[in-house]
Amino acid sequence: MYEGQYSLIGIEFSFFTRKLEAQLLYQGIPFKWQFKTLESTKEVETRAGTRFIPVLETPDGWMIHDTIAIGPMLHDRFHETPVIPEDAPCGRCVSFWKTTSTIGSPGMYCIPAGATSTASPMPAGALA
Repeated sequence: MYEGQYSLIGIEFSFFTRKLEAQLLYQGIPFKWQFKTLESTKEVETRAGTRFIPVLETPDGWMIHDTIAIGPMLHDRFHETPVIPEDAPCGRCVSFWKTTSTIGSPGMYCIPAGATSTASPMPAGALA
């Protein structure tokens, strides 16, 4: 287990920030809230390399964004309370699919144009 306290940087009304908060609470990972405010925006965005939230600051000073990357990293660090099914790779695939297709349906952006629907937002041949 990794020692120290994490910082969850985001805003209260972000579904993705709340999703990460739920994982931190479920796994019993010590963390503190740090709200992204007008005053802290420049510093957070410079260190994280993005304007997106949430950002997780690790006890060793890393700032990581994108819950698709943060979730599995925390799962591996705090494996006493797993959040990804053990029957990998199928379990990881289903876990990823559920994550990307539940909140606001961003999962539709992972489907290549024309693969399953003509309503794909991606231009034809974008992944070719």
